[in-house]
Amino acid sequence: MNQLARISRTISRFAAILAAASVGTSAHVASAQGTHQARPRPQMPAVDVQLKQLLGDTPYVPLIKRDDAGNLIPYPNDTYVSILALKHNPLVTEDLADTIMPFAMQWQDDYDRLVVDLVDIAHDMDTGLMNKLDLHNESDLMTANEIMKIMMMQPGLVPSMNPQVLAGQEPIVSMQVWQVSNLMGQEYVMEEGKAAAAAIEARIGKDSPDGAIEAARAVITSMSASFQWSYTRQLNEAAEILPEVLDRMEIDGKHRGLWTAMWEQASATDMPGATTEAVRKIMKELPYEGKQSLLRITHEIRHEKHTDPQDLYPQLWDIRNKPALPTGE
Repeated sequence: MNQLARISRTISRFAAILAAASVGTSAHVASAQGTHQARPRPQMPAVDVQLKQLLGDTPYVPLIKRDDAGNLIPYPNDTYVSILALKHNPLVTEDLADTIMPFAMQWQDDYDRLVVDLVDIAHDMDTGLMNKLDLHNESDLMTANEIMKIMMMQPGLVPSMNPQVLAGQEPIVSMQVWQVSNLMGQEYVMEEGKAAAAAIEARIGKDSPDGAIEAARAVITSMSASFQWSYTRQLNEAAEILPEVLDRMEIDGKHRGLWTAMWEQASATDMPGATTEAVRKIMKELPYEGKQSLLRITHEIRHEKHTDPQDLYPQLWDIRNKPALPTGE
């Protein structure tokens, strides 16, 4: 159970890091300062207190929603908390939303590129890695812990809505606007991390080993949902234009012909998702660099074809659209 407890500690540490993070400081700067200087940091007030200090009497709607039993209600897999926080930030006016929108598109691009950089892990998870892992096995538990670490690193790796991204020669948004969005997102992610760690801890030593293991599996699967969703969406996009993608890839004519024929055969069927399954089969045969190339070329072609951001990322379009938050009903 040592590795299982380690997974729980990884999640707990992530929640604690978010709670202690200095507001207004990007993740990589904070990390660099922490690495080279051992000076103690002043303890930051609770997130809700910081939001009150920033907003004063301006009301805001927390992203945290609970069911009747008090459990956190998770968002769908295709929800990015950073974007959701920006949409519900009470300081973001309609005019400011129009200004920020292109940077939200850039955020989506950055996130997709992160998934491409980790394409082997994304591919393994997409093809059922979590169901295949034997969490009774020490080696597989170590693998699960490493996956969790990667998932926890995402907010730091993706240049989210920070001042460096939302700034040109002149700042695009005030620090106050960024801080509020950042804190609203932190408030939810911290709660998600604490709930996930508690789900495992509650069953370690108090339940059968199988119960704790299944809790860990469920937590990792849940925390990696948006990562997997981004990969699946990119596969779907590749499936729409695969012949064009293959023409640009540096692969021999034999394989290009076989894979094009496979795609054409899938396209001729009425089976939903048949072309995406064809892409999955191709991805399985490609080495790491080939997998990256297929997704990157897909990305390039889509950008060439869709100059209107609304067509490129319809799921993000219009930050002024504040989607209803879950009620638990």
